[in-house]
Amino acid sequence: METNKKSYRNESNFNFFKKISHFKIFFVLSFVFLFSVGFYVWTVSESAVKNYKIRDLQAKFEELQKQNRQLEVASAGGQSAGNLNSKIEILGMERTDNVEYILVGDKVMVKR
Repeated sequence: METNKKSYRNESNFNFFKKISHFKIFFVLSFVFLFSVGFYVWTVSESAVKNYKIRDLQAKFEELQKQNRQLEVASAGGQSAGNLNSKIEILGMERTDNVEYILVGDKVMVKR
């Protein structure tokens, strides 16, 4: 009796694979291939989009660095001696020409 069960199982497995036609195998393999190609195209596309975003961000970063250098130069120019002298005149401060420093111990005093 046991031998009949084993043979029946083997025959049913064989019949199952016998029933699968070549068309079904071709259809499944075609689906897997097309899915793989689609996934590949999607990943390459996503990679290209990210690379373009990185280039744009790098260009913006370089532009901001350039603007930062220009602002630093403008800030240093705003604090130059010529600008300070014009601001002194605008604010009505007096110009001191002859300055004498008096040293008393660790402290410094100024006399006009």
